[in-house]
Parts: sequence; structure tokens; C-alpha cells
Amino acid sequence: MKKMLLACCLLMAGTAFAQNESVPVEAAGETTFSKNLYITGGIGDNVALTKGVGLNGFSGKIGIGSWFNERSGLRVVFGVGKREFDNNARTGYFSLGADYTLNLLNIFDAYREDDRFTFDLNVGAAYYRMRSGEKRNRPEVHVGLGVGYNFAPHWAAFAEVAASGMESRYSGDSKIGIAADFSIGLRYSFGRHDRRSGNGDACTLYDGINDRVNSLNSEVKRLNEEVNRLRLEIDKKKDEVPDGKVMIAPEHEEGSIDIFFEQYSSFLGEEQRAKIEAIGTWLKDNGYNIKIVAFSDNLNDAEIDGKLRDGRTGAIRSLLETEFGIDANRITVVNAEELGYKNVSGCNAKILFSQP
Repeated sequence: MKKMLLACCLLMAGTAFAQNESVPVEAAGETTFSKNLYITGGIGDNVALTKGVGLNGFSGKIGIGSWFNERSGLRVVFGVGKREFDNNARTGYFSLGADYTLNLLNIFDAYREDDRFTFDLNVGAAYYRMRSGEKRNRPEVHVGLGVGYNFAPHWAAFAEVAASGMESRYSGDSKIGIAADFSIGLRYSFGRHDRRSGNGDACTLYDGINDRVNSLNSEVKRLNEEVNRLRLEIDKKKDEVPDGKVMIAPEHEEGSIDIFFEQYSSFLGEEQRAKIEAIGTWLKDNGYNIKIVAFSDNLNDAEIDGKLRDGRTGAIRSLLETEFGIDANRITVVNAEELGYKNVSGCNAKILFSQP
């Protein structure tokens, strides 16, 4: 008895048990099984329902598993403990089994990728080695329902109830005895689980926002470097122009910064606003003027074409004037055709720089 208790304690100390791994989302061309491995460990209780006198037992389990896709997975479990195998005969055992797991939430169309809860059906078989008694090696089949909760990016808790069937020697016969098992525990997943609560997993959401911020910061840094490069180019060419004024490459794209819009729209997305904000910050500290040249998706209707161009130049101008205080006299709107541009099928506006 003491040896069995010690074995269970060592199992619990070595790993954490959970019924369910959160179900992964299978990326195109990738196999999720090798990317979603998890280890399990925990404790449980069992009681004989038929072919016995209902003696309680206990169990400790460790295992490893993963998911093939959103719907199904596989786990292998090693167990050690004590239970009633025959009438009034309770003894220690070791077991090794495998379970095929079905995600019931997915089957009943209730599964969401951001859901922290799991609800699964487990069907499997195990091989038992008894420490004493007759016919020590016996197969077992079982079916169970499990409920889990992912409370951290790598951790989940679970509760499971299962029914198992095994040959039981009772009063000289040899028939199938049914037992009930109950388990609770934790699971550690090597890969961060994909399920999140309705409000989003804090760590996962933070990583996504942080990546987005870093991407925008990199874009702003690049734009600042581009603006500074243009400033150096202007300073270099200043002495080459008799009147001290220069327009940066209005006849071609080199030296210009493009602001992109949705097709047939003047709405500014976050990345494009970041570009304009970088330009506005730079203009506050430098005395350059800008010209805005807008294009309009090569529309045939002249009236709609003009309104779209006005909307796009107005969006850029409004942001620079209202949020960065750029004097309206430093911003000029120029018709693309006047500078030699053709209004090709583009959803952009160009910003050109010049010294006053």
C-alpha cells in the first residue's frame, strides 16, 4: 500500500495531467499533430459497478497526446493504482492504453477557436497487469466524457467520467464487469493553445498587438529615413538650381511617397495614417512644403473622378493640418495631368516635397 501511494506521488510530482488538449487550427499544408504535443498527469478514483462488491480504488496517470485536426486526436496513457478486479479482490496494477478523442463541440457545430472550454468523447482500450490474483494480464475497453478549461497559454484543467469493461472472475464464472472511473487534473501543452476566451487570451492578444505595433514602428522608422534622405537630396541639389527652389522628381516616382487607399474610397487605414503621421512629425521640425497629387482608379466619369481625387487629397490634408498643425499655405494640391502623370489604375496619392 505504501509503495503504491509513493508511486502515485512520484507520478504527480513529475508531470501534470489534463483530459483535453485545446483543439488546434490546421494551417494549409501543415500537419498539426507534431506541432500540438502535450503531456498529462494526475489522479483519479474508480469503483466496481457489476461483478464486484463496489470497492473503491485510486489511480495515477501520465500520458502524451496530440490532435490530428479540429475534430479528432490521439493520446497514450500509462496508469498505476489499485482497484477491484474480481469479487472482493482489490489489488494494485499497472496499465497502458490509447484513446481516440473526438471534439464534441466541433461535431455539434458549437466549436469556436477562441473558446477556452473543451468537451470531448474518449473511446479506447488498455492493457492491465495485476500485481496479485488469478489471470493477472487483462484487456479493458472504456468510453468517457471530459470537460476541460484552458486557463493559461500552456495550461488547462479537466474533469472526466468514464465507464470501463473488463473480464471479471466472479463465483467461478468469467464475465465482463463494468466499473466507473473519475479523474481530475492538469495538462501542459508544448505549443501555446489556440483557444482563447471570448475576450481573448491576454498573452496571445498582447503578442498580436505587440507585433502590430512593432510593424507600424518599423514602417514609421523607414518613412523617417526616406524623408531624411529626401532632405539631404534637396540640400545637395539646392546649389544647382539658380533660384534656390527645387521640386523632387514630379515627373517620375523616385523621391515621392505614396499613400494608398481602398479602391474607390478615400478612407485611410492604420498603416497609411502612420505614413502621414511620420511626414507630419517631420514637417513640424523642417520648413519644407509639400504637393499632393491624387489618382482616382482610372474612372471614366469626370465628376466622380474629381470627387474621388478631392476626397483623397482632403483626407491627407485634414490629418496634417488638424493633428500636426501644418500651415495650409505649405500644402498644395496639384492635378496629376499638369505634372505629366497619367491617371493609371491606382488607388494612391503621391506626396512631393519642395523648399519654400
